[in-house]
Amino acid sequence: MSSPEEVNEIRENPSDVEEWVDVMILAIDGAWRAGYDSEQIMDALKVKQAKNFTRRWPGHQPQDHPTKHIEE
Repeated sequence: MSSPEEVNEIRENPSDVEEWVDVMILAIDGAWRAGYDSEQIMDALKVKQAKNFTRRWPGHQPQDHPTKHIEE
């Protein structure tokens, strides 16, 4: 199944954690296929998360869909 189909499944059922995990698996698989190993992927994830923790994010509004992109 392709990534756009997986994202559509999340849009249809955002409370199904399994659908969210499917997208995470696809992302990790894509990084592996691009030549990154597990350690590189985890290191990049940690760096990105640390960067995101320093940002000031506006909050989601109750009517926002969970897949809505939030701009810094």
